[in-house]
Amino acid sequence: MDEVLDQLNKTSFIDLYKQKSDNQEQRRKDLLNAQKSLRNNLVDTCRGILGLVDAVDNNDFFQEKKVLYKPKIFVAGFTQCAYSNVLMLSEWMVEKPEDFHENWYVVPCPKGIRTLVVANRGTTNLFSKYGQFRGEYKTALPGGHSGGLKNRCCILDCFQPENSNIMYVLDLLAWNTQPMTDGETEFRHYWMESNFREIPELERITKKNKLI
Repeated sequence: MDEVLDQLNKTSFIDLYKQKSDNQEQRRKDLLNAQKSLRNNLVDTCRGILGLVDAVDNNDFFQEKKVLYKPKIFVAGFTQCAYSNVLMLSEWMVEKPEDFHENWYVVPCPKGIRTLVVANRGTTNLFSKYGQFRGEYKTALPGGHSGGLKNRCCILDCFQPENSNIMYVLDLLAWNTQPMTDGETEFRHYWMESNFREIPELERITKKNKLI
């Protein structure tokens, strides 16, 4: 036993910490690649993010051969598996990446529920990061209400604090029926901020806009 303790005392733990850091970096890369692959495969199957939205709205994911009629009804808590892999999931940053200042884009995240916002065909539906339906609203987003932009589509990655009608937008997946998933992060954020400024109705609660 004394020999074992002496050996442990002589052991350098620097390599262990280095290994922990390497594992964090590798896990981060593997996680990002796996999530990108899941989302890309899902989106490619539907020929784009907008095709995925159309498939869900047309009930293509839920129709069965033996069922002649199936009403389009969203029920709170029901898993819409079509949207389950759309959002990029997060991981705690235990170790700062070496290229943090050069290749990372930082966005503050409030405490709340990760939410996929899909404005299409005159309504705005909210889904959890697992694809569960969370609610339906009217918004001033393109496609989010029955006005002139009803035939447009907008998809946002957001955080929503509990018991609040405020949405904190993290990212933009589609805007005005234009998919944005292939664009760089910096460009998507510039596009999002520019277009949000052109819709002042998004800044207040009205009959046509129930989320801000």
